[in-house]
Amino acid sequence: MYSAKKSNFLTADPVNAGFSIAAGEAKSRGLEVDIAGSLTDDLTLSASYAYTGAFVSKPAADFNFGNPLPAGAPLINIPKHSGTLLLMRDIHVADATWSVGGSINYVGERLGETGVPAALPVFNLPSYTLLNLVGS
Repeated sequence: MYSAKKSNFLTADPVNAGFSIAAGEAKSRGLEVDIAGSLTDDLTLSASYAYTGAFVSKPAADFNFGNPLPAGAPLINIPKHSGTLLLMRDIHVADATWSVGGSINYVGERLGETGVPAALPVFNLPSYTLLNLVGS
């Protein structure tokens, strides 16, 4: 489990591209779990999971539009759930050892914008899953 606090973090200024604004203070709390081990002499498995709750802890204002970022508002682009599963196998050929495997990476839904008035719908970025092949 962890807890982190950051003061005067910067966010992108939606009106002036290339500029940033200080958005106050933010906190994140969560849990990370990593498990790795050998299933056989030639087969290894790694798994990780993260739960993150990241939010504004000191109210700030979006100075361009005047919309508030109240305490407790979620931070942009941080998923609550994410995880990875990696399976690797060693293949022995003559005097060489080759490793091959695959992984699955999952990133959950996350906030796509901040400072939205309560009367408007919130834009969320969708969750996604990546499949990867690995070889060395």
